[in-house]
Amino acid sequence: MPEGASAASVCPYLRGRYRSEPNLAPSDANACVLAAFIYLPKPQQSRYCLGGQHLACARFVRQQMEPLPRYLTGIPTAPPPERLAPAELPTLWWRRRAGKVFLRLIVVLLFAGLIVFGWHWRSTNILVPLTPRPPLPTAIPAPTLPPPDLFSPPTAGPPAH
Repeated sequence: MPEGASAASVCPYLRGRYRSEPNLAPSDANACVLAAFIYLPKPQQSRYCLGGQHLACARFVRQQMEPLPRYLTGIPTAPPPERLAPAELPTLWWRRRAGKVFLRLIVVLLFAGLIVFGWHWRSTNILVPLTPRPPLPTAIPAPTLPPPDLFSPPTAGPPAH
């Protein structure tokens, strides 16, 4: 795009980000008001917005069916809001040095209390004594008996020889 763009070739919806007039050269300070101030790439600005081909732009064609927004018909755009300094907030107590020491002390005391409680519970609730068992007696072999008779002698019939 040549440096001096004519006003007739500039898209009517092109504005500067913080002023109503656009830069007549592709710039990051230019924005399209139909696209909610999205970023416009510089090649697109050269070709469509500043180059006179804005009649082929899809946003421009969609807007031709609707009336111009109020902010384009004479009402100047609002200046950018002033940046406010962040409020000075007080430091939270657990982020101060004494608060960190206090929290560490609480954690150590809770851990020690848990160990003492566990030891006390173990000593009072365990069913198996903690003393070792006496050794088992040695097995002594016993004499074996003959196996019992599985069949009884008959009680009826001829006498046995």
